[in-house]
Amino acid sequence: LVLISHPLGNRLEVAVPLFMLALGMKALGQAGFVANMSDVAAQSAGKLFGLSNTVGSFAGILSVSISGLILERTGSFTAVFQLTAAMYAAAAAVFFFLCDDTPISSE
Repeated sequence: LVLISHPLGNRLEVAVPLFMLALGMKALGQAGFVANMSDVAAQSAGKLFGLSNTVGSFAGILSVSISGLILERTGSFTAVFQLTAAMYAAAAAVFFFLCDDTPISSE
């Protein structure tokens, strides 16, 4: 996403493969995130997944408005892509440092 926001990355033949790569990497991360919920809370994985999807849906609703405001003020998607990349990096760091596969007791 950072490369797409660079002037060389905004050409169609460069941006499309980079965007496909970014979405593919996101899908790999999502698979690990979902599997981790099943590992740590096998009995409550469905409830936990539903809760995380609810929070994610609200974030998705807000992000459209925020992206629109940024685009309106800057006239470019550069800041949107950079902010998204920063949020992905922060989330990956939190997951890496704070999450593990230790099961949570349901007792």
